[in-house]
Amino acid sequence: MPRLPLSNNMNNQNNDYMCHIRRAGPQGWTRSRPHHQEALLRFLDMPPTNDAVRIAVPHTDGGEFVAFFRRLNAAVCQYTDENGNVVDIMMSSPSHAAFINRVVDHY
Repeated sequence: MPRLPLSNNMNNQNNDYMCHIRRAGPQGWTRSRPHHQEALLRFLDMPPTNDAVRIAVPHTDGGEFVAFFRRLNAAVCQYTDENGNVVDIMMSSPSHAAFINRVVDHY
């Protein structure tokens, strides 16, 4: 599956795409940390597969961030970390992530 365009989205007014994550709970989509974005971009650069893909990148706080990534749909991926936490992850503009948070009940 091709990588999503990072600069030509009609819903994105300023074209500042960044990585956002959504953990279980009411918080909704939040800005990710740099290691999340690096891992997602590595995953999106790989050939498409239906299998979970192990990605390891340097963790922002030291050590290594290791997670198993898969695609949910054209816009959203998901990873499972080494502790078994399942997290949704996507590249989007902050305004788009905020819009989703306003229209979706996260409880």
